[in-house]
Amino acid sequence: MLAMLLAMSSFAQTKLELAKQAMSNDDYDTAIQYTTDYLKTAPKDADAYAIRAKCFKEKKAFKAAIADADMAIKYWNNKNEHKLGTLYCFRGMIYESVNNEQKTIADYNTAVKKDSKNVICYSHRGDFYYKQQKYDKAASDYRVASSIEPTEPKWILGITRCLLRQSKEEEAIAILDSLILYEPMLAEAKQLRASVYFQQEDYKSFVDMYVAYLSLEQGELDMLLAAATKEYAHTLKAVTEKLKAATDNDTRFYWLGVRARVYQAKEQYNEALADLHSMQSLLSDSIVSPFILYYSAESYYGLYEYSEAAEYYSKLIAMDSISENSSAYLFKRAFCYSSLGRHQQSIADFTKIIENDIAFAPMAYYGRGLENEVLKEFDNAQEDYNKGLLLDENNVPLTLMRGRLLLLQKQDTIRANKDFKKILELDTIPVNSCRQYALVYMGKYDEAIEWNNKILETAPNADNYYDAACLYARMNRGQDALKYLKESLELGYRNFVHIEEDCDLDAIRNTQSFKELIAKYKKEGVQNIFNKLK
Repeated sequence: MLAMLLAMSSFAQTKLELAKQAMSNDDYDTAIQYTTDYLKTAPKDADAYAIRAKCFKEKKAFKAAIADADMAIKYWNNKNEHKLGTLYCFRGMIYESVNNEQKTIADYNTAVKKDSKNVICYSHRGDFYYKQQKYDKAASDYRVASSIEPTEPKWILGITRCLLRQSKEEEAIAILDSLILYEPMLAEAKQLRASVYFQQEDYKSFVDMYVAYLSLEQGELDMLLAAATKEYAHTLKAVTEKLKAATDNDTRFYWLGVRARVYQAKEQYNEALADLHSMQSLLSDSIVSPFILYYSAESYYGLYEYSEAAEYYSKLIAMDSISENSSAYLFKRAFCYSSLGRHQQSIADFTKIIENDIAFAPMAYYGRGLENEVLKEFDNAQEDYNKGLLLDENNVPLTLMRGRLLLLQKQDTIRANKDFKKILELDTIPVNSCRQYALVYMGKYDEAIEWNNKILETAPNADNYYDAACLYARMNRGQDALKYLKESLELGYRNFVHIEEDCDLDAIRNTQSFKELIAKYKKEGVQNIFNKLK
């Protein structure tokens, strides 16, 4: 009898160890099966319930996870591997996953009471308070955690984040500067300190700090690119110095990519392409980099070199035809085809998006509608705008194009004005705005000009000056239209196929000044191509 009991005990222990091993390998189904088998022989083992609860949580089977956590707490005793505070903390984490805030904080509070020296309990409660924007309470828990583990810097970082959220910048900066001094390899402290420089609009200091800690593993560049628009020369110099200091091809490849992004942030597309070509030269011919393909496509697109851009988008589509990115690539390629006058190919790309991506479909209907208008298929265009608005009733570009078509082709003033009034309600920020067109179509020219001026003050770029030219042409103010068109061309606008097809410019298209202006910049474009070939 004793031998049989010993054999059963050995078997049970083996099952539990196997469960732990499976869980460590992220094989949660196997771990659950082993634990379930083990519990048949030891139905009151708190550790086994805790292990199975963890597996259920990872599988997002939260109800089962809570039930097992309850049993782990119920059968807990001092001989268990898990501490009681840890079990309450773990159950609190499950409740947090299902957004039960009341039970979450109740379990975290109990965890701290049951095990006042358990740093994990304070950590999770602090994180929970932080998410709840209760920064005083979060900082208090991080301070206790830091007193328990004074050599662990993440608790200090938690305190600092709370201080920054409470606008206590001086105190936060003092802590961060001290932490950076004594923990010079702690990238996260430098990241936080850099973010403070950014918020203070000290972009040079931000760039110096950010570039110093940026590494191959930390690829988030949004803030650096935003700083580059403010301190371009300084950012470019800092990144170039890192590139020059690179001692291996992996590091050189990385910093070439960063510098290409910095160039793009200031629309220096030729320089970006040069770095992207250098990146490709570091790879073997058999290796295709999605990064190089994408940013090459974007650079050519920014240069209005649509044939080359379409070629790179095609490579991306062939490489990544089923991911969420494929619709974006198809969308860009469709506009490249449109700008090249290849309208049927453009329509085919928009149609593919509509058939395969419901989220992207509204803007694909917008693009296909524009193509149908170019082809004088106005009924098809109207249908596209209507279908797009069924999917996204507050889509401003779709609403504008439908109203515009109703007014100009159908002479339906009542329905058109309904769309224009809706745009005035939705479009209230002078960034990527259509409001000025709605005002023109409603005959409110002074308001349209005022709004257009706000747009140009916010972003005086080539596209916005081109839109201004279209706006003035719609108002039959030919000299102003030509003035803004020239400004757009001076700033680099080169979509001549669109210029020649855009009905918004019909009022000036047949004038000698328009023809001479377009001929001049087309000639300059040809000369630039010739110079590149020499």
